[in-house]
Amino acid sequence: MSTPTASRSHSLTPPSLLQRLFNQETLLAWLFLLPSLIGFITFYAVPGVRGLYISFTDWDMLSAPKFIGLENYSDMFQDKQFWRSL
Repeated sequence: MSTPTASRSHSLTPPSLLQRLFNQETLLAWLFLLPSLIGFITFYAVPGVRGLYISFTDWDMLSAPKFIGLENYSDMFQDKQFWRSL
């Protein structure tokens, strides 16, 4: 006795990455996260990256910053007052 198998005329393909990223639930989740992300980027990420950039420069805030690389860190680690403060 043979059992008939149903053949599918259309194959089910998984949703693409764009379809998964932009479905209604995901979009709603991003909308709820957006205020926190804007705050994090504004108050933490941008100042942190800017501070890191400034730490690699010699800048007196009156003239253009001059890139000096790790010289500020070298001076800091050679300073005796820095080590006493730790």
